[in-house]
Amino acid sequence: MRDPLCVLRVLLLPLLLLLTGPLAGVAGAQATATPQAPAAVPIADTLDPADFGARAVLVVHYHRPGADYDGWNLWTWPEAQEGIEAAFNGETPFGRYAVVPLEAGAQRQGFIVRRGQWDAKDIDHDRFVELDHDGRTEIWLVAGDQRLHTSPDTIDLSVRIRAAFLDRTDTITVSTSGLLTPDQRSTLHVSGGCDRGYTISGVRERRDAAPSSGLIYDLVLDRPVAFEDVAALSLTHPGADEPLTIYAREILTDDRFTALEAELGSRHGEQSTTFAIWSPVSSRVDLLLYDTHSSPQPARA
Repeated sequence: MRDPLCVLRVLLLPLLLLLTGPLAGVAGAQATATPQAPAAVPIADTLDPADFGARAVLVVHYHRPGADYDGWNLWTWPEAQEGIEAAFNGETPFGRYAVVPLEAGAQRQGFIVRRGQWDAKDIDHDRFVELDHDGRTEIWLVAGDQRLHTSPDTIDLSVRIRAAFLDRTDTITVSTSGLLTPDQRSTLHVSGGCDRGYTISGVRERRDAAPSSGLIYDLVLDRPVAFEDVAALSLTHPGADEPLTIYAREILTDDRFTALEAELGSRHGEQSTTFAIWSPVSSRVDLLLYDTHSSPQPARA
């Protein structure tokens, strides 16, 4: 007899993820790997604003974990004025940097990091920096992180595994905030229900699927995931506070998880109403009953 603790268990959320598309925001734990910290060294004091035809300059450092800077540039503007493009044509161990000439007396400068002519944006909203009065302002940006650092001491480049999805029977797709080293890859572990473990036989970086920030990896397993584990997978890493849930995503398009002949919906009778739903990654459904259509809270659950 099957151990009742090994039955399929999960809420309806994974099915919703399938509808929202790849790597939609998923709240929850994030696995954190060992920090990688390229030197972030201030350079603004070594620059003369007059060399850029200005009385003041803004230096914007930009770090992308995959070092894929081609096409990325800075769109920047004095507050309430028109914007200009600035190239990330300088380089330090931290990444690339742009020097922006500033108008005399400017107090705030807006900016957006973009790819090409608005093909993509790294952080979707406008950001502003308060300008120093000495004529040299310097900030550091990390791809995918909306924080604006005015000191290298506040930068955290710890690699985080943001989300994990089961897309094929033997492949898990993970989104990370940075590059995983060979040592970090070797410490990843996939677990199923009842402490069943899966060996990761290969880790492949997917450059073709990289988002505007971070990286995408395929974790190839040594065998297909068992049917009863599809909704019970987790990913662990020694640097993580707790296991990261692996959500079933593209795998749910498989015929095995499609109720082709089921009659779904509600059926009304004289004495009762029967509800029929289908979710291959669920073991429980809550039915909420309201006294009237305008009742703010359910009368029974």
